[in-house]
Amino acid sequence: MPKTKPNLGHSIRGIGHMINRLFLANAKALGLDETTTMHAWILRYLKDHENQVVFQKTLEQEFRMHKSSMSSILTLMESKGLIRRESMTDDHRKNQLFLTEKGNELESAIKAAVEKTENQILEGISKDELKVCKATFNKIIENCKKGVDHHDQNIAGIA
Repeated sequence: MPKTKPNLGHSIRGIGHMINRLFLANAKALGLDETTTMHAWILRYLKDHENQVVFQKTLEQEFRMHKSSMSSILTLMESKGLIRRESMTDDHRKNQLFLTEKGNELESAIKAAVEKTENQILEGISKDELKVCKATFNKIIENCKKGVDHHDQNIAGIA
């Protein structure tokens, strides 16, 4: 019986899983045993945007995550002393996110693991190939957004 080829979504998920495993191995080699990939992404994002106002909603949109999932992650990061939430004076429902000193130190260490991982996954890939890959992924993301938006509108119309 012939094997069926995995579909594109399966392949993309597999790539994401392998990149995650590689990053965690690189992080562990640098002594970052308790780092999760999501924590690393959030710390890097907050560092890169430290002169901007960042809310939980900002991260939900950036990482395409549900509110409840992001809330759980941020609560854990706050309990570990990596971030702090500061209530906005004009709207107490909104909490601006900041890196703590501990979060800044961890982000600096994570940066080396991220750079090593990026170099490994891009080995042998030309700038032109990477450009085409990114453009293709951006189109896939846009197509997914359209599909999700269409689905959400249909559900709203049924209710």
